[in-house]
Amino acid sequence: MTGDTATVPDLARTLLEGVGNEAVNAAVGLLAAHQDGFWLRELLEPDGALASAVTREEGRPWVEWDAVGALIDHGLPQSSSEIAVLAVAASIAGQHRVNLHRVFRSIDNSDIKAVVTALTTGCIF
Repeated sequence: MTGDTATVPDLARTLLEGVGNEAVNAAVGLLAAHQDGFWLRELLEPDGALASAVTREEGRPWVEWDAVGALIDHGLPQSSSEIAVLAVAASIAGQHRVNLHRVFRSIDNSDIKAVVTALTTGCIF
């Protein structure tokens, strides 16, 4: 499921289908909370900035979180606040390292709340 008409919960469910990992659940929840699922759409759109970090297993998308981290390291054209949220998600679900001082200086209060929620309670769809 992709496209502008898909709801954020639908996008999140698509990425979480068959996933029982709490860390992945929290990472997807964080991305869902950020700018109406901007990064979820970038993961699921064939032309999205993160499409190369998604593989398909038995027809369903599977996010390769370390590949997301590599894309961040190589540079993405989005704003520093957008990249910071993505980097935290990649850190939660994969091995990407983040500088929390830099993250919290570049994101707004709503994203700070979303990061704290992801780190403390996760976000289940």
